[in-house]
Amino acid sequence: MKILYYNKNDKDKQQLVKTTCENLNHTCILLTSTMLSETIESLLDKEIEFQYEDNDSIKAICDEFFLFENGNDLEELFDQLNKNNINTPYKAIVTNHNRTWSVQTLMEEIKSEFEWMSTYSKLQYLIQESFEILSHEKMDDNLTIYQNACMKGWEILNKKTEASREEMILLINLIEKTKKDIHKINY
Repeated sequence: MKILYYNKNDKDKQQLVKTTCENLNHTCILLTSTMLSETIESLLDKEIEFQYEDNDSIKAICDEFFLFENGNDLEELFDQLNKNNINTPYKAIVTNHNRTWSVQTLMEEIKSEFEWMSTYSKLQYLIQESFEILSHEKMDDNLTIYQNACMKGWEILNKKTEASREEMILLINLIEKTKKDIHKINY
């Protein structure tokens, strides 16, 4: 399997990833900034690893990124990478849909999805926490605002309402602020 790996700042880590991949009989192509504008398909089709000069005018959206040619044998690879303290949230597998994209375009998509899921997870945590708070607090204006914000969050989590990441962030901020206000009043 071919693995495309980008690391903007850490050349030692690049070499460790390459060695780890090769020890597991995978081909690792170390990407430079210049290569980010190329299509995934063109990079995977190259038989040899080309070295490009880094171009600072191309700004990567992620400092580190993995792209796997397919999903085979990833468990063993992830185990070895984790043993070497190599972990990044930005990973993807090549699909028929993204093959023709530039690496930079896929990086943007993966980062956006990761940020949305992180925000969604935070909202999920706050809503779960709200059940405990709402069952023990006296009703006041702050608690009503908190309760309404949590209900909106519940609707988002249960897919009854669509929400952008920005809307979820605003809702999270409102829930956290009113939660603090409730605790100031009641404690």
